[in-house]
Parts: sequence; C-alpha cells; structure tokens
Amino acid sequence: MKKLIKLYQEGSKISDILEKLELKGPKTWKALLFAFLTTLVIAVPFGLIISSCYFIYSKVMPFFWILSALTSLLIVIGFGLSAVIYVKLLQIYFPDVEKLKNINYGAYFLKEVLHPFSVVIILVYFAFVVFVL
Repeated sequence: MKKLIKLYQEGSKISDILEKLELKGPKTWKALLFAFLTTLVIAVPFGLIISSCYFIYSKVMPFFWILSALTSLLIVIGFGLSAVIYVKLLQIYFPDVEKLKNINYGAYFLKEVLHPFSVVIILVYFAFVVFVL
C-alpha cells in the first residue's frame, strides 16, 4: 500500500510538471488528436463486445451489473491510457525538453486512473445504466 501511495504521489508530481510546461504550437494539438484516435482505435473493439453483451443480458441478471462495473473500469482505464499516450507523443514531438524525458508512465497512469474525475465518470456511467438502459 505504501508503494502505491508513493507511486500516486510521483504521478502527482509528474502531473504538476506537465502543467507547468509551456509547450505551444500545432505539435501539442497533434499529440492530443493522435492520443485520442489511438485510444479510440483500442477502445472500439471493447465497446462493440460490451454493447453486444448489453443486448444479451437484462437488468435482472447479475452478470449485467458485473458487466456494468467492468465497463466503468474500462472507461477509466481508457482515460488513463489516453493520458499516457498523450505524454509519450509529447515526448516524441518535443525531444529537446528535458522534463519530458524522466517520466514514469506507470505513476502517471495510476494518477490519472485514480483521479477524482474518474469517480465522477463511474457515477455518471452507473446513473446512465440504472436510469436509461
């Protein structure tokens, strides 16, 4: 548990460093777009499988709720994956920036997955599942 906390704190430091960087120009937008598209390409097969499972199972079955929990976790993991891909692309597009070279991607991924916004994503998703599906 202590390792996890240290890793999260390291990810927070990395996040602070990335916020303070003043990277401007079309390269940052390219990195953002390619990170989004890469995550989308990775997520589409999972989305198709999950949506077909939602058509098979109803709310009465216990697997429906297990599937909902797994789906919300996959959404949060996709969010973290997109952030890590974005940072990796920034490192490729800006090779002269020293602060981008010493990034622990695992720590940054953990920080993004455990971000408070992730809890909001999970709650909104479960509200969608309960009230709309």
